[in-house]
Amino acid sequence: MISVRSLSKRHGEREILRGVSAEVARGETVAVVGPSGGGKSTLLRCLNYLEPFDGGEVEVAGVTLRPGMGAADREKLRLLRCKVGMVFQQFNLFPHLTALDNITLAPRVVRGEAPDAAAARAGELLARVGLGDRGGAYPHELSGGQQQRVAIARALAQRPDVLLFDEPTSALDPEMRDEVLGVMKDLAGSGMTMLVVTHEMQFAHDVATRVWVIDRGTIVEDGTPAQVVDAPTSAVAREFFARVRRR
Repeated sequence: MISVRSLSKRHGEREILRGVSAEVARGETVAVVGPSGGGKSTLLRCLNYLEPFDGGEVEVAGVTLRPGMGAADREKLRLLRCKVGMVFQQFNLFPHLTALDNITLAPRVVRGEAPDAAAARAGELLARVGLGDRGGAYPHELSGGQQQRVAIARALAQRPDVLLFDEPTSALDPEMRDEVLGVMKDLAGSGMTMLVVTHEMQFAHDVATRVWVIDRGTIVEDGTPAQVVDAPTSAVAREFFARVRRR
C-alpha cells in the first residue's frame, strides 16, 4: 500500500529526512512517534506531496511520487489526494460552511458527485463518527473534539485507501481526545490503512499494529508495539519512552 525508498528532504542546509525506507501493508495502523523535531510530520506530508522532497521515491496506493513534481503532474497529484486522506492537528474546517457542507465540498468539486449523493454519504459519515445530529452546525458551534471528528468524516468522504493523521489529538483536552481516539480505534478495526503521528502512547501500544520511532530524520526502530514500546533496543527509543513514562 505504501512504499518509501531512500526518501530525503532538506530545508536549506538542514537535512530533515535522511534516506528513509519503509513499507506499509494494506490494513496496517502505524504509530509514528519520537522526539520533537525528528521529522515525523515532514515524513507524513511527503507521503501526499504536501511537502515536495529532494531524493528517493514514494509509492502510495499505486501512485508514484518523485522529486520535482509540479504543474505537469497535476492529474497524478489530484488522483493521489483522492486516494490519501489527511487529518491535521488543527481542524482546518471552513468556518462559513456547516459540518455537512465541509464534508460534501471535496466529493462535489473533485469527484463531481451529485449534491444529493454527497449529502447522503456525509450524513452516513457523521453518524459513523457519532455526530449524526450535527450536520447543520457550523464549526464555532462544535467542541474541539467534535470539529476533529468532522475533519475525520471529511477525509473519509473521498473514500481514501490511506488515512494520514498528524497529531490529531494534541490540541484537545482529555475528554475530547478520547472521543477522537475512539473513532480512530474503530477505523483501525475496520481495516483502514493509517499512519498516525502521535504522542498518545496508549493508542500506539493498544491499537497500532506497528510503531516507528523517528529521530533526526531516520526510522531508528520499527516493529510491533510489544517490540518497540515495551522493549526498545536503540538508545534513542529507550530514552524517548522513559521520558514519556515520567510525564
